[in-house]
Amino acid sequence: MSDTPLDPNDPLGQLAAGLARGALQWTTDRISALLKQISDRQLAFVGNPDLIAEVKDHRSRPEYLFYIEYLTDRRLRLLALMGLTLRDYQNDPLRQSELKVLRSRIKTKYREAGLHVAQIVQSGILAELIPPVLSSPGDKTDAARRIEAFLNDSERLCLFIQDKDPIDRRVSEIQVYLGGSKPPLFVLFARGKAKATLTEIVHILKQRLIPYGFIAKDLDKSLLVIFITNTISIGV
Repeated sequence: MSDTPLDPNDPLGQLAAGLARGALQWTTDRISALLKQISDRQLAFVGNPDLIAEVKDHRSRPEYLFYIEYLTDRRLRLLALMGLTLRDYQNDPLRQSELKVLRSRIKTKYREAGLHVAQIVQSGILAELIPPVLSSPGDKTDAARRIEAFLNDSERLCLFIQDKDPIDRRVSEIQVYLGGSKPPLFVLFARGKAKATLTEIVHILKQRLIPYGFIAKDLDKSLLVIFITNTISIGV
């Protein structure tokens, strides 16, 4: 499906390298046209002109340019942009007040569901999710459809596990949902101490032989587990 397969161990690095080589055939005119698709009016809810300028700067980033190859929905494109900005603020101890302000304004404008999408990008989940989707049967249109469907229903399909989550109850909820709805993609994410909770949850699910493959990614301070149909079990 892709002329330049992504390295599952470093998807963001591969995205940047691919774009640097022109693998996605971006032209100056095309980039200019895409940048204009998110207008100042659409960003007005951010409020602060300086914050708006910083958000706009992310439109030319390789990671964002790659995402919009698979995001046709302008709402999702804008939320991806917000997620990249949230990540920058999260990683800067001096920008924590801006982080809180932007999160609050995203939630006010796009409700909890929109903030959830932005946080999926912020956490690096979307970057890790794309390689297995691209490896699945189908063409680029099919991949885009799967990715957008996942993001549009991400409150159910992507759970952020907390340290004190009751493990047995979480396992039962996940097993019932996967058994009933049978989504092609399902994601669990944990940060810090919650990584141990997520590891135990996945261990129990694997013992129960649910009909999904597991792709686990230890992202330094966080753990991501992707449940995907028709894939090889890598394990946790």
